[in-house]
Amino acid sequence: ENPKVLVLCAGNDIGMSRGYEKKGLDVAWQVEEDPKKAKFLRQKYSGRKLFQESVPHFLDNLRKGNYDRFFSEDGEMEEVDHIHLAAPLRNYFEDKDKNARAFVEFFKLLKPKTGMYVSSLELLLEENIEILEAMVAGLHRLDYQIRLMILNATDFGDPIETKRLVLFMAAETACLPLR
Repeated sequence: ENPKVLVLCAGNDIGMSRGYEKKGLDVAWQVEEDPKKAKFLRQKYSGRKLFQESVPHFLDNLRKGNYDRFFSEDGEMEEVDHIHLAAPLRNYFEDKDKNARAFVEFFKLLKPKTGMYVSSLELLLEENIEILEAMVAGLHRLDYQIRLMILNATDFGDPIETKRLVLFMAAETACLPLR
């Protein structure tokens, strides 16, 4: 069975979902609040479980066990191997502490082997750095290894020069590449 991926804010990084699939991963679940993006995802990827709601609302329902689509037939939560979040710029930095805690809570609840968080470089600004610090501290408390990198899309074949802050996470039992 292929590793299963949960993509949060799925409409923000459709190319990454395609990349996961090309490498043999199963993008099993997507969460997308925006109706237009969700409609596109439904049309393009009809076999996936799409949750059309905000990430905080999805997390709240997951905590309560409200998702029969996220659980196997025997009532056990399906194993999530990888969590991906491409953070939206709109409204994301308004409630810094809440967003950092929510991201870490996904790792606490689902215990994936690996994860990836993609953000604009805005996260490195003085007024936003506390989000990054809270996420790193929370993930370290859960025994995740973390690698922080600034990547440029042109280095990966994209014609547009776009720099992104990328956090790679891996459980201490998994390998986190150095580069």
